[in-house]
Amino acid sequence: MAKNNTLHIAMFPWLALGHLIPYLELAKLIAKKGHTISFISTPRNIDRLQKLSPNLVPLIHFVKLPLPHVENLSRDAEATSDVPLKDIGLLEKAYDHLQEPLKLNIPTCFFSIFIAAPLCYMCPASGDEDHRRVVEDYTVTPKWITIPSSVSYRLFESRKLFPSMTGNEENVPLPFRFRETLKGCDLIAVRTCIEVEHDYLNLLEQLHRKPVIPIGVLPNQISGGDDDETIDTHWRCIREFLDSKEKGSVVYVAFGSEAKPNQEELNEIALGLELSGLPFFWVLRKRRGAADTEVVELPDGFEERVKSRGVVFTSWAPQMKILAHDSVGGLLTHSGWSSVVEALQFARALVLLTFYADQGLNAKFFEEKKVGFLVPRQEHDGSFTRKSVAESLRMVIVEEEGKVYRDKAKELKGLLGDVHRQNLLILKIHFSLHLLRSLPILPTLFSKAPVSSSDTPPYLDLFEFPQLMATPAQVERSMSYDEHRPRTSPLDLPSLLLHGRIVYIGMTLVAVVMELVVAELMYLQWLDPKAPIYNYINSTGTTHDDGETLSFVSSCETLYVEIERY
Repeated sequence: MAKNNTLHIAMFPWLALGHLIPYLELAKLIAKKGHTISFISTPRNIDRLQKLSPNLVPLIHFVKLPLPHVENLSRDAEATSDVPLKDIGLLEKAYDHLQEPLKLNIPTCFFSIFIAAPLCYMCPASGDEDHRRVVEDYTVTPKWITIPSSVSYRLFESRKLFPSMTGNEENVPLPFRFRETLKGCDLIAVRTCIEVEHDYLNLLEQLHRKPVIPIGVLPNQISGGDDDETIDTHWRCIREFLDSKEKGSVVYVAFGSEAKPNQEELNEIALGLELSGLPFFWVLRKRRGAADTEVVELPDGFEERVKSRGVVFTSWAPQMKILAHDSVGGLLTHSGWSSVVEALQFARALVLLTFYADQGLNAKFFEEKKVGFLVPRQEHDGSFTRKSVAESLRMVIVEEEGKVYRDKAKELKGLLGDVHRQNLLILKIHFSLHLLRSLPILPTLFSKAPVSSSDTPPYLDLFEFPQLMATPAQVERSMSYDEHRPRTSPLDLPSLLLHGRIVYIGMTLVAVVMELVVAELMYLQWLDPKAPIYNYINSTGTTHDDGETLSFVSSCETLYVEIERY
């Protein structure tokens, strides 16, 4: 890559491993394109991250930024796992105080590790539209979600999260944080793909009137192999257990790096696994971290009773290797997006049991799409029984009724499990970051309401760039437009380019926009080589192979060659 085309990107994720790891994975992918990354976090968090491969060391610079002191917050607290859940607000307060040293006045991209559905639920574009004031308000889909949706919290989830949603004198409300972040950024990148969240991505862009880029799910790859001489003894023991079980029979149980059931919940999960009769491998976290004084314990005699078919593992375990093993049939999960992606990479069916944060919204979305089955719970307090756990596991893993979930997992494996296909989506953020640097006017295009006129449809109205507008007559001449028309009209040409529905080139575009166009066309062509991708409409409204058209096609071919070099 030419030196003057490289970017220097600063990344500053929230102080939780579930955020740090996806950010680092994205940093690695962008750095492989030749860009420099400054990865900012606290000293201890950076020390917790996996070592970089030698080829990335010169490109990813870790910047250690100590947290400002906040009263009642331990000086050792630098991540959410370092504090009790009730003190997360203190960590947020310290994080907020880092605003001053990070005011650099450079274009910003908000990278959301959350999928688009919770982002749409969390906040409208304006705080005036959010009239949620009581716990029950968060149990219904908000009015600004104008697409069919069941995404909302259940009552027990809303009660648990209500203090963070409404805030107090010390803490900023969570929806306000999201709203201000989305308002202040120039570009929104979401860890998802359009095939999974087409409607929610379109809605998110309409709500916030700025480019929304689905960058793929950042699938992990298994490091090392079974024949590696350095394979650790932990994995040898785990593999021996999994090898002894039938294909697709084992339930893998894991609740992420921070979610932890309370003692009553733990009892019901354990006894539910026992009641199910299914073999299982359970990675159990008895405490969230050093600050967690509420250590949970398994029911008396449980491990002895299930020792022939179940293992409870209290150390770190190689999750990707476990999920990749043929004996694993499904995952009992907290519904964290990273864990779900890893499970679906290997077509593992999902049983959903949420604990806090975005997990409830994720689970509703997964249930809506038949990606996973929610363990039945009491609406008022979230309690569940061993019977509901056992029946949910058996239904999803082995019974005919759960075939819909197993089939959906297999379907999504073809999408989320294709690492090459997902990495192609990184081209979107790659070229969008170029676009952000080259076209500072882009955010203003999305900040105004579309203007209708007799000869310019609102969805192509570019305000400052009338030479790029298409008249209705020109659009009608596009034979492929109806086939690719979005369900809701995009706001303007940048939106159309980003979603790859129609490309109108009336005048010569700056090179970076053309790169973005071609990257999108490459992806769509790869996705379905037989489908028409775009129909060129030149400045005179014709679609013939005139000199202008041929010139554009020639430019595209040159860019294809360049892009493939990446």
